[in-house]
Amino acid sequence: MLGRRQESARLLVVGSYRPVDAIVTGHPLRALIQELRVRRQCEDIALPFLREQHVAAYLEQRFGGHAFPSELARAVHQRTDGNPLFMVRVLDELVALRVLEPEDDRWRLRGSVREISHAVPDSLRALVEKQIDRLQPEAQRVLEAASVLGTEFTAGSVAAGLDLDPLAIEDRCDELVRQGQFLCAAMLFLRPDGTQVARYRFIHSLYPHAIAERVPPGWRLRLHQRVGEWLERAYGAQAAAIAGSLAWHFEEAGDYRRAIHYLVLAAGNAAGRFAYADALRVLQQARSLVHHLAADARPALEVELLQRMGDAHYGRGEWIECSEAYEAAVRAAAAGSTSTQIHALRGLIRPFGVLDPDRGIAAIEQAVRLSAIVDDPLLRARTELLAAGIRLTYDTWRANDWEICAAANETIHRLSDAGPAAFDRVSYAQLQVLRGDYAGALENLEAGVPNENESTSIMVPMFARSVKTLALLYSGRLGELVQLLRTGRDLAETNGNEPWLFVFREAWLRTVMLDFAGARELCEAMAARSTAAYWRGPSRSINGIASGYAALERGKYDDAARSFATVLDPKKIPKFFLHWCWRLNAQLGLADAWLASGKLQKARLAADRFLESALSTAEPNLQALAWEAGARVAMAENDWNAAEEKIEKGLAILQAFEIPTTAWRVHATRSDLYRQAKNDTAAEAHRARAEAIILTLANSFAPEDPVRDAFLAAAPVRRILRPRGGNRGARERGVPR
Repeated sequence: MLGRRQESARLLVVGSYRPVDAIVTGHPLRALIQELRVRRQCEDIALPFLREQHVAAYLEQRFGGHAFPSELARAVHQRTDGNPLFMVRVLDELVALRVLEPEDDRWRLRGSVREISHAVPDSLRALVEKQIDRLQPEAQRVLEAASVLGTEFTAGSVAAGLDLDPLAIEDRCDELVRQGQFLCAAMLFLRPDGTQVARYRFIHSLYPHAIAERVPPGWRLRLHQRVGEWLERAYGAQAAAIAGSLAWHFEEAGDYRRAIHYLVLAAGNAAGRFAYADALRVLQQARSLVHHLAADARPALEVELLQRMGDAHYGRGEWIECSEAYEAAVRAAAAGSTSTQIHALRGLIRPFGVLDPDRGIAAIEQAVRLSAIVDDPLLRARTELLAAGIRLTYDTWRANDWEICAAANETIHRLSDAGPAAFDRVSYAQLQVLRGDYAGALENLEAGVPNENESTSIMVPMFARSVKTLALLYSGRLGELVQLLRTGRDLAETNGNEPWLFVFREAWLRTVMLDFAGARELCEAMAARSTAAYWRGPSRSINGIASGYAALERGKYDDAARSFATVLDPKKIPKFFLHWCWRLNAQLGLADAWLASGKLQKARLAADRFLESALSTAEPNLQALAWEAGARVAMAENDWNAAEEKIEKGLAILQAFEIPTTAWRVHATRSDLYRQAKNDTAAEAHRARAEAIILTLANSFAPEDPVRDAFLAAAPVRRILRPRGGNRGARERGVPR
């Protein structure tokens, strides 16, 4: 009656209430407040929830002088969303359970902070039960279904779980939101197809935990299965985008095969952003479910998961752990079919390509022998492609192995209705790079990128990046290459992984672009991060070649020769990926060192060995460099006919293959030879051609990129460029873009 008085009075009435209690009980207080608001005779002040610092202050007040970790206040706040009542009840529960306990006159936390995330005090559970029981049965069922789905959910997912009309569920949820009961509206959820879906969340994170306990186990299983299948249908080919959610639903439903499938996809998603540690955790979860499957289905799946775990270790640069996972896969395969054993053996080359290439080659050759007795021509072709490709990259180039690869690739295309698997495409693309087909390799790499919903090896994206770096390098797309390398390196380091792939590829780039100081710095920094033997091959080879050319620039010819000879010595530098390619580059360096020192007989011997070795491969870049080096040695020997013959053969290769990183060198030597013959017009044409290629390469970098600056400052490049802008400094720094 006080609120309806018309005459004024010096009187202020302050009261407090819980809106939910007034709503669920139908208390007249709610109608009274609405009436008083209309008449402007009351103010309804909604108290905000507590923040984390408020929770910390309460802990200090209640448990004065406590020795709790700082994470406790955050955990309590997250568990209760800052609701004061919930906060007090949760802390009461933790004291009752002796999770919080006094010792030596100070309160201490016993156990882990994570235990708090599971705490639902009986008093709060009873309070929630009381509120739920006052709702209509339809609303109770909606909330029970939603609680099983988590803190946030969509109307469609609840409708799928209950097998009801989504609009009816949405109306029921909207009604609960309007009444401030249990739910509030969340941001609209946008599906990949652009459809907007109503989304809701529980007002407090304790609600779904308390309500879910009302749901019978059998109904919980059916609900998760229905929601999982509904999400599969809704997302279709884009289901990988929610692989984690789907895996959870199917695991809770007891559909373990599907759960494992989506856990594998989730691991692939993690690996795609270089989060290999996350991928490992997801794969371990998948592996923990394998024992639920039928006995005959376990070996193949166990092998697959172990191999994927090995791949994740590979991405982190954890070679020992990688080899342990792959060797475990081989042991697990012994209980499976011959095909399963073949797949397990195929994978051993990944760790042993780094640790012991010969052992890896032996394993893949054993897989080839097994594939010959299996009635599966596609598997046999895939295994032959991989084995021959491994021999070409980790042992030496042989024409017969290339023929095996080409024939196997043709067979794979013929037998694969959906086209070759991603890994096979990338494997073949690597060989295309070694044969100078950079455009074809890049096209194959694009086709080899797995679809979003394809459960492919973690290795495929990494392997594709590795091959792409070489294709971009030799096709002259250097700015794009630098961006790929530095972005990849940043992502790897952000996720706690060794960025070994990106470091070594950038060192390779810097060596090709004559930035020998930069290449040495990268190799030495990588060697300092790890003293393990398996880093020695690539780091010592690149560092040795860069050091050799750096010594050559200083006129230290004997030091240069020793550096190049070290790279050539297999006792000092064991096999590694494309080791023969680096040894050939060292042979070129040796020829350059002897030529610069005036020791022409040694230079001729080194150049001839380089040419013979290069011609034994199908690698046009090395062949063009070999002909060009031979031409320079012949010029120094005044053997002009031999020089003409050799440089023309180098130019003929450039007519068939576009290799700008090598082309400028060949045109520069062709220019020198024409100038020696007093053909100034032809000499200038080739010099201008070399200059144009140099400028194109330089301008593919960002203007201030240090590799660009080092390239333009290199002596072999400076002698080709003509002044632009009046002085040499301007010429080096101000190349037109």
